[in-house]
Amino acid sequence: EFPISCQYKQEKNVRMSKETELKIFSLNVQSLLNKIDHLREEINSYQKYDVLCFCETNFIFEKLANKENDLVLEGFHDPIFKNPLRSSGKGGGLITYINKRVCDAESIVELDPLSDRTNLSGEFQFIKIGECKGYSSTKVIGNIYRSPSGNADIFVTLLDELCRSLNRHSRKHIVLTGDLNIDLLKHENFKAAQNLIDKLSKYGF
Repeated sequence: EFPISCQYKQEKNVRMSKETELKIFSLNVQSLLNKIDHLREEINSYQKYDVLCFCETNFIFEKLANKENDLVLEGFHDPIFKNPLRSSGKGGGLITYINKRVCDAESIVELDPLSDRTNLSGEFQFIKIGECKGYSSTKVIGNIYRSPSGNADIFVTLLDELCRSLNRHSRKHIVLTGDLNIDLLKHENFKAAQNLIDKLSKYGF
């Protein structure tokens, strides 16, 4: 079993992931391509994590000059990405990196539990990791982004559909990451925040 903990730390205080941990780094990167050189220069820091989840990547893969070579990070498997839903390539996009020490490439599977893949109210990516760190258990990592301009109520409805479809993975350890742009501190007066908390609580999050 992997203990569950969510903490904010300065980078210098982050330690290398242990064998019994699955350490995940999640960030709204606000355009990946102009950050990739920084990630590569600081790769020793990012290799402390088992999984890197970035949202609002703002690139269309087919337009990259060097395709995968523009995205690869040392020590990580080839990234799993989703283009932004907008044809402009702005205001969206998801990418997930799995550290090579976590599993073999063959143990990484992208799930597609959403029936409507064109709804601009939210972007979703789910990755299943088998034989995680040599253990027999399977982990599911969700990388999620909602643009501030997206309809929050429709987004929560989509998330509810996703959680329902993921019920068949209920015996697996499921982790949700990302930037939902819903202020949970305003849950008493913000209906979308109330609905989000209610829906996630219903599924055990």
